[in-house]
Amino acid sequence: MFLGVPMVPVILVTGFTLLGAMLGLFISPYISVAFVTVFVPVYAWMRAVTKTDDQRLQQLILRLRMRARLQGSRRTWGALTYIPLAFKRR
Repeated sequence: MFLGVPMVPVILVTGFTLLGAMLGLFISPYISVAFVTVFVPVYAWMRAVTKTDDQRLQQLILRLRMRARLQGSRRTWGALTYIPLAFKRR
């Protein structure tokens, strides 16, 4: 944990912010300032989410990954199911 947030999300968000800020400097300095400004509320949100449960961010990421992966079930049946297997039409 780093200041109340698990290390992996902190590293991912900080790396994305630094990369965007450095690339934004080539276009306009205002873009890099915007990246850094957006970082502060995102970090505060991550800290608020993990205040009671340190695994909550991993649960949210898993939910997003499964929603993106399981579109076949949604197209076929009109429902979203969380299963560990890939959906195949038989």
